Amino acid sequence: MAISYQEVRVEQIAVADTTQFTVETGTTAEITQGTICNESTAVQTFSFHIPNPTAAAGVTNLVIDTKPILAGKTDLLPELLGKRFDAGTVFKTTASDGTSLNMHLSLMIRTI
Repeated sequence: MAISYQEVRVEQIAVADTTQFTVETGTTAEITQGTICNESTAVQTFSFHIPNPTAAAGVTNLVIDTKPILAGKTDLLPELLGKRFDAGTVFKTTASDGTSLNMHLSLMIRTI
């Protein structure tokens, strides 16, 4: 088994259901660190979904539900830390404003 590290950086999370990362075949992924920063002067909200690869973001695959991020603040996303995912898992996000929220995830990738 080999271990590598990968980053997912998203500038300006879109309002639309957007795929941010897919765990590759033959690997697993674990979120080791995460941040989301609100660069606006107003509260913005953020949702994080983990559907199967062919599904849309929805209520049944919601991990973070419209979490408020205060103006000018950063959240460390404790809900995601240590989560492990199998090959084919997809991470999708949505935001209340498509120009204000920036996300950074650090992932440990294990090759099976």
